[in-house]
Amino acid sequence: MHPYSEVKRQAKGQIRSPYWRNVFLALLSSLTTAVAFGAVLIRISGGEQSGFNNWGYVLKIVRFYQPDFLTGTDTTSQVLSYVLGILFNLATPFLTFPLYTASLFYGTDFTSRTQILYLVLSLLTYLSLLIFLLAPLHIGTRFYFHRREKGQARTNTLLYSFRSGFYLNIVRVELLKSVLLVLSAMLIFPFPVVYFGLLFVDDILCENPTLPAGKVLRLSFKLAKGRKRSLFLYRLSFLGWDALSLLTGDLFGLLFTRPYLEISQTKIFDRILREASVLGAGIQKDLQTLDEEEKKSWLMQKAGDFGQSYSVVDLFLMFFAVSMIGWVWEVLLHLIQTQTFVNRGTLYGPWLPIYGAGGVTVLVLLKRLRKWPWLTFLISIVVCLAIEYATGALLWKYKGIRYWDYSDMPLNLNGFICLYGGLAFGGGCVAMVYFVAPALEVLFRKIPAKVKWVLVAFLLAAFLVDVGFSLAFPRSGPGITA
Repeated sequence: MHPYSEVKRQAKGQIRSPYWRNVFLALLSSLTTAVAFGAVLIRISGGEQSGFNNWGYVLKIVRFYQPDFLTGTDTTSQVLSYVLGILFNLATPFLTFPLYTASLFYGTDFTSRTQILYLVLSLLTYLSLLIFLLAPLHIGTRFYFHRREKGQARTNTLLYSFRSGFYLNIVRVELLKSVLLVLSAMLIFPFPVVYFGLLFVDDILCENPTLPAGKVLRLSFKLAKGRKRSLFLYRLSFLGWDALSLLTGDLFGLLFTRPYLEISQTKIFDRILREASVLGAGIQKDLQTLDEEEKKSWLMQKAGDFGQSYSVVDLFLMFFAVSMIGWVWEVLLHLIQTQTFVNRGTLYGPWLPIYGAGGVTVLVLLKRLRKWPWLTFLISIVVCLAIEYATGALLWKYKGIRYWDYSDMPLNLNGFICLYGGLAFGGGCVAMVYFVAPALEVLFRKIPAKVKWVLVAFLLAAFLVDVGFSLAFPRSGPGITA
């Protein structure tokens, strides 16, 4: 018998109160983990019958750059490839769906760097969904079970991460936890030690989401110290219930095992927390609730005052700064794809105004939404796609020129916009609102106002001349027009 048998008995007796709400939140808690979400999608897509495996697909990508990689027939090469395949597939089950989908869109035999670039962008899009949406939703489900333990169960706790003001810090902690778990699955660290050491990360975030990532992880390991064997035996005691769930097509798991596990996990955390508090006040002090005035996430504090208003002169400077950053990004992207330098964009100068316009627009129009990063992300996608579509359509209609074409990308609209581009713009706008703009404002604050206006006047004059010249003599050619 393991030390948490009594906790399990109490949890089993509380599943029915309130039953359907517990079942619903436990199901969401399971589905919002990266592995479970990917498994459901791959089952829906039929990928589980295709014989697809992550390592085999990634190996094709590696061999595009290094044709001789692990192609030897000797025993050493074959054993090494087999071992690497097992470790990689064990560590990356959450990548099976995006890689399988990519194989349908881009094929399995790569002939160009562009295919691989699109594959990487697709993976980044999928991982962004996991990190910025599913992980915070998962914390919301765990928060429900913590409130339920205190007699304050509410289904709307699902949105806890998005409404608490700690969204970015929660995302950061969950990202770091996921990276450590993947590395441990690759046997870089002992997996059982890391898994049980990180077992209470989500529970700690529910108690105090303001804690920096390093402190949350250390605290979880501290709570699990000396208890990993007991926690292992506790999880082992659910094998019978897991087998019954498997035999019933997971119906039993849905109706009983999942809520049973969620309630047990919460009770074990509370019990360990009480035991730790008896031994010392340090842990309890770290987890104490902060006053309302202090409720700002660690990351947001570090990012600066993202809720501030910006002066007109600073907005002009930000427009030019972001336009130049966008130009550098596009030039580097083309350089990676083709190994040739091309002055990208519609203008002759080193700027892409569509980037600057998008960044400044979200700063001005979405000021009231800044307290909700997830909403800023979604609305930014709509705003940026609208700007990109309007710009592309107008240039095509009046000049007969396409400076970009997404026709070969999935989920595109007339080749002017596509979903992947929108998600990338949304992520860029979030970075702009919460990190880039506050950092630039701190930098601009050091420049005298008169100097800033002179700089803006010079840049604006050069920009308007460039626009006029580009309208009279439109740029075209490889790497410029599609």
